[in-house]
Amino acid sequence: MFSDLLFEHEIINFSSAEVLHGNSIENIPTALHPNIFPTLQILQKIRTAINTPIIINSSFRTKEHNLSVGGKPNSLHLVFNAIDFSVPAYSHNELVHLHSQILTRKFAHLCFFNEQPIMMTPNLMGIGLYKTFIHIDTRGLLGKPSPALWLG
Repeated sequence: MFSDLLFEHEIINFSSAEVLHGNSIENIPTALHPNIFPTLQILQKIRTAINTPIIINSSFRTKEHNLSVGGKPNSLHLVFNAIDFSVPAYSHNELVHLHSQILTRKFAHLCFFNEQPIMMTPNLMGIGLYKTFIHIDTRGLLGKPSPALWLG
């Protein structure tokens, strides 16, 4: 069960419903399920450090949904590797500061991906700052060029 996997990966502040963000786990190909856990572990580390609720705005997207929201054709949301999140209690300046902390190694995390230990750092990530949210993904684990940094 997906909620058991969250617990196994020490994801304590986010429920399955929050992570899936309106998707049913049955609609996400099983082969993609492992892709989200390193990203979630980084998000959990951020949530623990800031001690403030985080809202997951987007995780997995179908091609149709991705197109409807203006997502890139090669979006990592399509392979269940990306999360867009907001911090409702934060002003834009506080979100900018959090983004800069993510870019440092403050939230580096040792995780296992394909049974291999990997230190997740910004060098393996995609990190985007938007007006009201931050995008994070762990693209380097999927063999995608990294790091990728942008302002939206």
